[in-house]
Amino acid sequence: GLGEFAVVNRLARLPRPAFPRATADAGHREDEAAALARALVPVGGGKDSAVAIEIVRRSGLDLALFSVGNAPAIGSTVKAAGLPRLLATRTIDPRLIDLNAAGALNGHVPITAIVSAAALLTAALNGFDAVALANERSASVGNTTWDGVEVNHQFSKSLRVERLMAAAVSEIVGAPRVFSVLRPASELSIARAFSRLPLYHRVFTSCNRIFKLDPALRLSSWCCDCDKCRFVFLILAPFMDPDALRSIFGAAMLDDERQYYGFALLTATGGHKPFECVGEVEESVAAIRLLAADPRWREQRVVRRLSDEILPRFAPGVGDPAALFALSTDLSVPRELTAHVHALL
Repeated sequence: GLGEFAVVNRLARLPRPAFPRATADAGHREDEAAALARALVPVGGGKDSAVAIEIVRRSGLDLALFSVGNAPAIGSTVKAAGLPRLLATRTIDPRLIDLNAAGALNGHVPITAIVSAAALLTAALNGFDAVALANERSASVGNTTWDGVEVNHQFSKSLRVERLMAAAVSEIVGAPRVFSVLRPASELSIARAFSRLPLYHRVFTSCNRIFKLDPALRLSSWCCDCDKCRFVFLILAPFMDPDALRSIFGAAMLDDERQYYGFALLTATGGHKPFECVGEVEESVAAIRLLAADPRWREQRVVRRLSDEILPRFAPGVGDPAALFALSTDLSVPRELTAHVHALL
């Protein structure tokens, strides 16, 4: 979890704090197979949470949404879904802001783990028996290696953390279960599913600049100049028309020559995969393969360069779209949701 902190701040080695557990026996519940009735779905305002909402909605479970804060994309997604929402708010300790201003070393906050913990508390307080997250399998793949450890910007979204959190919760009798309904799927599969949900196309935003703490730096929509904007544009493009994506983002990003190097970096060409919530290198390569064969996209300037300069660097089997569309089967999606995961993804 401190890997990115070490890399960004150029530490000589990775911090390795220890958190010893108490030795007393904890109670373990025996109801893992119990049927679900009420699910709480955290919403971040992006495509993933929209797909998760619709999977759980189709299951017929009693459903409500949850968010920490009410950024414009979150509020708009909640309104589009037409479902009740439980809202938690937060206040940043001003001493943290003062420390940052004084030049303290800073790092990526494991926000997904924090939101998941808040959602579990909210679910327990309001009679929900599950928190259904929207974390995909690509989140488990790291960015680079530092001091012998794989560094993953999305570590708190990974399957490892999901299992650690589920194991901790299982020690509490009657506590809600926690799992991700999107864990079997790649980002590419999720993008394909999202392209079929026009209800959310005008309201979602995955750009993290909408969450800036400083209101003067906070945006309300896509900045069209960051790794997250480029990745979401890239993986949605094979499943949408160029005019439709330009209308959503406000820019024709794959026809803008200035964007080329940013798109190339998504394939780890010229460096490691960016420290952002972006998918696997293979997913970006697969999206480029699909676009290069698509008459709607293949003549756009960035697509032409990616096809000519990036694809030849990869063996033909790398980034095979068919392989990335396949869903994993060894993950813990509850039986009430499995069929709906497959139907939507």
